[in-house]
Amino acid sequence: MAAQDKVIASILVLHSMLGAVWTYWMASRFGFPVLFLIFNIALVLVGLAAGIGWFRERRWAAWLGSLFFAMQLIHIATTNFHFSFTLGFSMIVAMGWFGVARVGINLFALVMLFWLGVRVAVSGSPFKRSSALPDASGS
Repeated sequence: MAAQDKVIASILVLHSMLGAVWTYWMASRFGFPVLFLIFNIALVLVGLAAGIGWFRERRWAAWLGSLFFAMQLIHIATTNFHFSFTLGFSMIVAMGWFGVARVGINLFALVMLFWLGVRVAVSGSPFKRSSALPDASGS
């Protein structure tokens, strides 16, 4: 396993664990809202599974890792609606319209999503599908 892949796997696991702590801390401040806990813990589990799978060089880990960071990418806030997932690390750049709405992007998630894509696409990556499929004889 390449050193960069170990770093990505470590970031996925660390980010997820930090997200679990952050989720508990935020929920304890607001009375443990059920939907908040369900969605955040689900995202934490996706990140942990992706990190562990990435350490083990499993192909599905690339998909889970991409989902993990994609869910944290977009941030929308209006007077009636709010969508934002950040589990720990984030750097959000947002643009607003006269206090009515704000749309932002998590630059950390964007960089990580790009880096995951590059690591999956490199030559010799264990996350790429083999172009050589076995024939009917199984060889």
